Amino acid sequence: MQITLKTYEALGRAGGMLSHYLNDVLAHLPGNEEALAKNTLKEFVRSDGMKQVLRYKTLAARVEAQRDELDDVLSRLVNARLLRRDETAREITYELVHEYLTTEIAKWTSLADQDFKQAEELLERELASWRIHRTLIPRSRLEVLYPYRERFKGLDTEAWGCLLSSAITEDFAVADWTKAAGNISKLVSVQIQVLKAAYPYTYRRGNEPLGEIGDPHAVELLIAALEDGDYKVREWAVETLGEIGDPRAVEPLIAASKDYHDGRMRYLVVQALGKMGGAAVEPLIAALKGSPQWWMLRIAVEALGEIGDPRAVEPLIAALKDELWRVSGRGEASVQALGKMGGLLSSR
Repeated sequence: MQITLKTYEALGRAGGMLSHYLNDVLAHLPGNEEALAKNTLKEFVRSDGMKQVLRYKTLAARVEAQRDELDDVLSRLVNARLLRRDETAREITYELVHEYLTTEIAKWTSLADQDFKQAEELLERELASWRIHRTLIPRSRLEVLYPYRERFKGLDTEAWGCLLSSAITEDFAVADWTKAAGNISKLVSVQIQVLKAAYPYTYRRGNEPLGEIGDPHAVELLIAALEDGDYKVREWAVETLGEIGDPRAVEPLIAASKDYHDGRMRYLVVQALGKMGGAAVEPLIAALKGSPQWWMLRIAVEALGEIGDPRAVEPLIAALKDELWRVSGRGEASVQALGKMGGLLSSR
């Protein structure tokens, strides 16, 4: 079809014609797809009005829609030559076909949308700096990002590691940022990254255990972290497993303690096992009877003293008579443990 110069001018030249074409395409979309298409297209316009390339994963995380619905709308927009789709071996990306389209799309953007776009772009710049220079986000910028923390979707583990490391270093709303990080399994991975990146003073402020976790995979990740090469990760894993109290962690904690030759780690293992209550008693008694290493014996004895279960009384008395235990000069641990259980002994 050919158009005259007069018609071309009347339609607003190239920009006006593209805007007219865009609205015509949207008006003919079935059902609720027009609204979804508009929300999708808005993601391709930056806060400064310029177009941007987006990965499919990022787009899928930001647009509230089922994957099949989003895929259908994207396909329609590509077929209508409003979006360009590129695919490599690594990922799929989309972008607006022409810069002129941004003028019309920007009209759909509210002030709240604009503010959020600016926050997203700020975060992208900060994450780029983190990946290249390992530069943390300063408090002043965290304060700008904070109101939108629940809306930051599609971020990978490294990105959340940057956000949490920054929040911990600046001592700024750590609990809120932790909650925003999402599902617990991902949060375990994020926290491990944070601990590996943190300086010691930062670590001590930010290694709060996660508390109650019902996610089986998260417990598995924490058990695996007991053997991590970074002492900060090991300490945090021990403390967190103690807080969770999952019986599956008892045997791994006892087994891992053989490699913990420093006093602090043995203390943390004792505290963690002590918090697990009855589930830890039988494995600890078995360790008490079967281990030739004095530090393993001490961990078992002290943890049983913390738990205070009557099943441990006889094994603890037997430990006092053990030759290795007496020669090592560590029998006082059994005495102290039995002392904590005095009420149980008096009732015998």
